[in-house]
Amino acid sequence: MDFKNKKGFTLIEMAIALIILSLLTVSIVNMARATYNLENISKRQDAISSFKNAFVGYVSQYGRIPYPDVDGDGIGDNTALGMGNLPYLDLQISQKDIYGMKFKYDATLELADSTITNFTTLCTKLDALKNNTTFPKVQNDIGNQSYSVVAVLISRGTDKRLTGENMTTNRIYEMESNIFNETTNNDTVIQINGFDLISRLCK
Repeated sequence: MDFKNKKGFTLIEMAIALIILSLLTVSIVNMARATYNLENISKRQDAISSFKNAFVGYVSQYGRIPYPDVDGDGIGDNTALGMGNLPYLDLQISQKDIYGMKFKYDATLELADSTITNFTTLCTKLDALKNNTTFPKVQNDIGNQSYSVVAVLISRGTDKRLTGENMTTNRIYEMESNIFNETTNNDTVIQINGFDLISRLCK
C-alpha cells in the first residue's frame, strides 16, 4: 500500500475546522442561553399574573389586602411591620420565585387592617391613600423618584439575593430598570397601586 499519495489534513485545514467547530459551539450555547432566558421571562410573567390575580381575589373576598408573613408560616400576621414574606397560603400561590427563593412582600398596613370588612370602607381608604406619601414605595427610573403603592412583591434575580435599594429596610424598593442605582440590580419588583384596585373593585 502506497501511503505517499494519500493526502492528510494540513495545519491550515485543521485550524479552519477548529474555528468552524468553535463558532458552532458558541452559536449553540448562545441559543440555549436565549431559550433559557425566554423561559425565565415567561415564568416570571406567569408569577406576576398569578400574584396580581390572587391579590385582587383576596381583596374581593375579604375587603382588605393581606398582611405580610413575618413568622414564616405562609399566613399574614397582624403586625406593626409592613415588611415580610409573601403570605402564600392566604393567596394560594407559590411561596418561591423561579430561582427557588422566597418572595418578599410589603404592604400598606392601613389597608390590611382586619377591621375593614366591606368595600365601602376599603374604597374610602384607597381614595384617601391614592396620592399618599406613606410606605411602601417604589423607586422608578425617572429622576430617581419614588412613589407610594398599596403593596409590592419582590423576586430576587439570578444572583438569588436582594440588590440595589432592596437590600435596605427603608421600604423603598428599586425597580430593575432604575438606571440611577449604584449596584447591579436584577430584582423584579411587582407593584399594586391604589388606582389598580380602585378601577377593579370600587366601581
